[in-house]
Amino acid sequence: MSKMLFVNPILSNLELKDLLFQGKIVKFTDCKHSKKLALYTKKFLVNKLSEQNIKEFEYKVSREKFHQILSNLKPTFSNSKKTKELVTKILKEIGFNLNFNIFDLVRLRSITSYAHTIPDAKPAFAVHRDTWYANSQSQINWWVPIFDVTEEDTFAFYPDYFSKPVKNNSNEFDYDLWNSFGGYQSVTSNESKVFPELQEKLDFSNTLKIPCRAGDLLLFSASHLHGT
Repeated sequence: MSKMLFVNPILSNLELKDLLFQGKIVKFTDCKHSKKLALYTKKFLVNKLSEQNIKEFEYKVSREKFHQILSNLKPTFSNSKKTKELVTKILKEIGFNLNFNIFDLVRLRSITSYAHTIPDAKPAFAVHRDTWYANSQSQINWWVPIFDVTEEDTFAFYPDYFSKPVKNNSNEFDYDLWNSFGGYQSVTSNESKVFPELQEKLDFSNTLKIPCRAGDLLLFSASHLHGT
């Protein structure tokens, strides 16, 4: 096991946060409500797409239609009462006090087998820190796959750079402009909409990719350098 990764640690909330802010990554394989969220997400998509095998949906419609349908579905999922209820239960189960923590809306991520060939999708694959997007320095990212993912399927962490400055263009990021184009859920393309990303070549020989089962829960600091 990587020295960066802790699986199902028995820790107080303060100890867990200290671990995360030191750059460690925590995986919970036994969080019952994250498993319920994954199951609910699958059922939501099966219902909305009218497709039992949702992993095959991208092959049954045109690229344009897939893009349009998923773009419309994502805000609906994020703002669903059931989604918010499950997130609240996940936070409580892991030991986060809702009186002292603020959570963002869940964002449904979908990457097709051909996404890397689409120029407008380039930002989805860029190496970045989430803090470059005007997010809080104390942000903790919560990631739940709805399908099993192998090391070939998932995103990569670059742990050598957790506490090292790297060249980036986050100084060009305009939060107000970003929101005027629909914020994080929007896929609107515009030359003035800057996606902060890495601006120098780094040594990525030490790369961490974490396989997960559907419904597993990954927690990591928003300061981690990572990319799809």
